Amino acid sequence: MYESTGLPIQESSFSQENLEYCLSPLLFCVKIFYMKAKKIILTTTALLGAGALAFGAAKVVQEQKRLRNREEIVELVRDFFSSQGAISCLYVKLYESTDNRLVGGLVLEDDRHFAFVYENGQLSYEEEA
Repeated sequence: MYESTGLPIQESSFSQENLEYCLSPLLFCVKIFYMKAKKIILTTTALLGAGALAFGAAKVVQEQKRLRNREEIVELVRDFFSSQGAISCLYVKLYESTDNRLVGGLVLEDDRHFAFVYENGQLSYEEEA
């Protein structure tokens, strides 16, 4: 079976216990690596979640500010046209309006109809027939 090389053959005394003892530093390093990787993944996930939450909150605040600005402009238009008579209906054309420009119209109780554009602090309007 074995060829003789002239050297004495020594039986291995490497038992399971010795193997576990030799591999324990390696297993310890692997466990540490996985624990660090788990912490890194959890930290990254937490940071991404916090970032997404902050981004969403900023978008909500921005939208509320835009709506508040639009409501202030509508109130200015109401105040201006209330001197013409009682307002029956005021509407805003959202598809034509932007953040800097508000387009709409209103109907007074005496059936007069006005179209208006509020842009850069200036209100321009015309009565429609």
